[in-house]
Amino acid sequence: MNIANGSRRKSPLGVEHQKEENHNLLTDVMQAEHLLQLGRIEWQEEKTTFLKTTDSIQQALHQQKQEQQTREISWEAQVEDLQTQSTTMQRKKKWYPCFIPCCR
Repeated sequence: MNIANGSRRKSPLGVEHQKEENHNLLTDVMQAEHLLQLGRIEWQEEKTTFLKTTDSIQQALHQQKQEQQTREISWEAQVEDLQTQSTTMQRKKKWYPCFIPCCR
């Protein structure tokens, strides 16, 4: 050691050890970044799948609602038609009372 200028000389073994530790840390950081990127990709794929599924369900629900509305409109039209027929239908006069005196 050189005490006069306050600096220490590192042994070649210490420098090599520091380089190896730095390399290991760098490798760990790179591996962590890689795993993080893989996690992001997986999350993005899951998000896309969920969005597509949600969209499909919403479309199916919308279609079912439209079909139900169409059925209800059809039923309402049929009910109106039957009501109209029943109210406008006049009883026909019976033809037999003219010939059979007891039925008058």
